[in-house]
Amino acid sequence: MKRFTVIALLVCLAFVAATLLSCAPPTPEVVEKVVKETVVVKETVEVEKEVVVKETVEVEKEVVVTVEVPVEAVSEAELERRKTVIFDIDAGAVADPKLWNPFAPGGQTDQGFIQAMQEPLFFLNFESEKGEFVPWLAEKMRSNEDATVWTLFLREGVKWSDGEAFNADDIVFSINMMMDNPDLDVRQDFSNVEKIEKLDDVTVQFTLKEPNQRFQQNNFVTRHSAGIYIVPEHIWAEKDPMTFTFYDPEKGWPVFTGPYKLVSASETEFVYERRDTWWGVETGFMDEMPKPEKLIWVAYGTEETRTVAMAKNDLDSLMAIGLGSFLALKQLNPNILAWTDGPPYAWIDPCSRIFDLNHTKEPWDDPEMRWAINYAISRDQIVDIAYEGITIPSPHFLPAYPPLNRYVDLAKDAGLYEKYPLMKHDPELAKQIIESKGWVMNEKTGYYEKDGKEFTMTITSFDDTEFNDMAALIVEQLQSIGINAVHDIQPIPEFVDNLLNARFDTYVFFSACGSVNEPWRSMDSYNIRHIPAEGEPVSGFYRNAFRWNTEATAEYSAIVDEIRDLPLGDPRVDELFVEAMDFWLSELPNIPMVEAPKLLPFDETYWTGWPTAEDNYIQPATWWQSTHLIIHSLEPAE
Repeated sequence: MKRFTVIALLVCLAFVAATLLSCAPPTPEVVEKVVKETVVVKETVEVEKEVVVKETVEVEKEVVVTVEVPVEAVSEAELERRKTVIFDIDAGAVADPKLWNPFAPGGQTDQGFIQAMQEPLFFLNFESEKGEFVPWLAEKMRSNEDATVWTLFLREGVKWSDGEAFNADDIVFSINMMMDNPDLDVRQDFSNVEKIEKLDDVTVQFTLKEPNQRFQQNNFVTRHSAGIYIVPEHIWAEKDPMTFTFYDPEKGWPVFTGPYKLVSASETEFVYERRDTWWGVETGFMDEMPKPEKLIWVAYGTEETRTVAMAKNDLDSLMAIGLGSFLALKQLNPNILAWTDGPPYAWIDPCSRIFDLNHTKEPWDDPEMRWAINYAISRDQIVDIAYEGITIPSPHFLPAYPPLNRYVDLAKDAGLYEKYPLMKHDPELAKQIIESKGWVMNEKTGYYEKDGKEFTMTITSFDDTEFNDMAALIVEQLQSIGINAVHDIQPIPEFVDNLLNARFDTYVFFSACGSVNEPWRSMDSYNIRHIPAEGEPVSGFYRNAFRWNTEATAEYSAIVDEIRDLPLGDPRVDELFVEAMDFWLSELPNIPMVEAPKLLPFDETYWTGWPTAEDNYIQPATWWQSTHLIIHSLEPAE
């Protein structure tokens, strides 16, 4: 709790300092507004009425009294703030604010690029029970029976922000550009495409060299972050895609299809204004324009600075912060909410945290030794101390999303977690396994030895607080059972190079990241086909970098390949998943640790409608392209 106390204190002190600096603002102009209030006053009036006799009657008379009630005016700045949503920039300051080419190296897209302007064809809602595809610029995509021909159907009436039609020509041009320029920064793989053909203005057909059941999901659906970048052919046709910046305010560039336009850009602030017209309303895709008239993305810097900004209502959406900062923030601003009302507060990121052991180095080529390490580790302690309770232990390499939880439940129902007690913390059992391998405890040093060598382990992390804290705690836990473990922190470039080339002893990472709605992508991270030739690096982070390469790997991989060839949602996947997990758990190639937490505060002072666990219409990651749906869901608080 020390770190919590220090962070909370720093946030509170920073807030007080910021408040003192701004405690004497200029007096706003006060305008008196006259409100007329009608008051009925009854009077008794004597009237003489001459008939046979005289009598006195009471008559009610209404008297209108005007009461003046002074009302304080709202300043221009406050009126403007009520029209504006302010987001935190996830990656911080932008090195080149004039680079709007999504394919160019060094570009950045979390400053409103993909959230306000560049719209997806489809995006994946993995908060939904089945992980549905949400159609946006496209209406649907269909394949033939063997998944060798795919047809993309665009939504009719979509327009670029300069009024030109968004159509099949733009799709064909953009994908051909990607295929013709292999050095472009793209996430899609079109190497299996034999032919792209425009059938009409809103229909494009892809003929593949080999069947691919996941052609749509892997290339046209935004799973997280950004999806495929489609650019306007009428602007890009004569441009060099490696050097074109796509920035010229006088020409109205950048041009995309979203309902907002860029009006200013600097390294730390990006301002967008709502356009007068947008295809989504014109076509009936949406009933109305999004309520915010202006969107701003700001890079405030440190966690303390960002937290103070939200405390003062200068941010509506804040990127991930620690528990201490969050609790201090809630004390300073009562309108703050997170994914859950109470602990753990955080939403789960797709990349579960995993402890990897290098199978090319002894003793980590022995599955029993990997199981010994698993028993020695207390996930609950890691949750409580390293993560301050804002996450949960992970029983699998798949992230704990509704569409994936059912697969883990299938493995549990099949008895695999009784056969292989992954979540068991038993240091004594860990010692028994270690000693069965010939290791002997040196009572003087407190460490195991074998053949005159001490049992050592180096746990590496790239320089990041979260991973450093987790690695340091694992070191303590392994030290306590007699392994002389040490922690090595490396800069990210060095870490990546060592990871790809299997130079580590062990390391903490997220080596099976990928799946969010179905299990195949993360399962494929362990595929034996990714094992490179001796001395060569693996082709990516999620390509069996730990080098699991046994007969069980081959059996497992054959099942994973069978799943790959089945359509999404095929019921045969259930049985195959359980079968594959039996092989995986038997050898435990790496050790799932905890879910990846993102504590993401929102401020309801000015805007409501933010996604939460109670109203989980979409994931709350406002640095992803699915933020479009969040912006369309926001309502003014007043």
